[in-house]
Parts: sequence; structure tokens; C-alpha cells
Amino acid sequence: MMKTNKKTGTVTYYQQMLGGSIVHPDFKEVIPLNPGMIIKQDGETKNDCERNAAKRFLKNYVKIILVSLLL
Repeated sequence: MMKTNKKTGTVTYYQQMLGGSIVHPDFKEVIPLNPGMIIKQDGETKNDCERNAAKRFLKNYVKIILVSLLL
């Protein structure tokens, strides 16, 4: 969780995440995938951006899909 001090002095906690799903235009079913958190990477002082989180998210699911196809 991250906190931001606003001008009023209040502290706000929030969490950023990237979510994905598998959809097909001919089917009603939607398969949601586990969300990927947008967090600080090792040695970084700022949060990662959505683009890098999407790259990690896709890389993770490509590995899972390839392994499941091979089994």
C-alpha cells in the first residue's frame, strides 16, 4: 500500500493493479485472469508504470499457456 499526504493533511491508501481477461466475440463466457500488482521493483524508488506491469503480466501468462499446451 502506498500513502499520499494531501493538502488537507489526510492520508490516503491505495493499491494499483493490472487486470486481464480472455474473451471471444462469439461466446458469452469471460475468463478473468489473476491481476498483476503495479509495485516498486527491486532498487527502485518510484512505482512501476502500467506498460512494464503489462509486459510482466503477459510474460507470466504466456509461460502458463505454453506449459499447459505441452502437458
